[in-house]
Amino acid sequence: MSDLIPIEQKLVNFNGAEIMVIKTEDGKLNAGVRWMCDGLGLTEGQRKGQLLKIQEDVVLSKGGRKIILPTTGGNQEVLCLELSFLPLWLAKINANIINDPEVQDRLVDYQLNAKDVLASAFIENKLTSIEDLIILQAQSMKEIRLKQEAQEVVQLQQAESIKLLQAKIETHPKDYFSISGYASLRGFKVDVSKANLLGRKATKLSKDYGVNTGKVTDPRFGQVNTYHLDVLKEVFSSM
Repeated sequence: MSDLIPIEQKLVNFNGAEIMVIKTEDGKLNAGVRWMCDGLGLTEGQRKGQLLKIQEDVVLSKGGRKIILPTTGGNQEVLCLELSFLPLWLAKINANIINDPEVQDRLVDYQLNAKDVLASAFIENKLTSIEDLIILQAQSMKEIRLKQEAQEVVQLQQAESIKLLQAKIETHPKDYFSISGYASLRGFKVDVSKANLLGRKATKLSKDYGVNTGKVTDPRFGQVNTYHLDVLKEVFSSM
């Protein structure tokens, strides 16, 4: 455990008890162990036992932190527990060994809810209840889903733009495409033999309909014919 510099501290109300929560220079939130024990209603002996457990437990000691807090009597070193370790510590307190039923119920409530409520006090809108925290989590999940959907739309538009650009590179004027260019645009896989067959069909249809054909330079095949979009649609519909 090492001393850390506090940059913000709050007394957070949790079920009628004030719990000291401290934000340290490393950006982490820490709960004052003494305040937690007092809030639980533990006896002096039980509180000392818990302080000792946190410092000696192999896992909990990693979350234990000594923090210097200014008080009316001067600076005071207090033992705190990083919030991420809080549920583990509380789970290690066996409610069955506590004779007071009220303290048992309070312990269970702390085990289930304390971490989220204490953490929520440092969120900008200062949430103070489990209900508020659930609403915030739902809103965050909705925002994430909407962002993902927007990204998917953008990615789809980008993919279509890339396909169109690739087709344009392999083709000629507006509404005229080469066989390979149109195949790229529509996502068809066409080998050389199939492209030649489709080309012959497109040439025949163009003559039958009186539609001009064009020429474009293909880096792989040299000069190739281009055909009007309507002709290509009809030719490829027979695939």
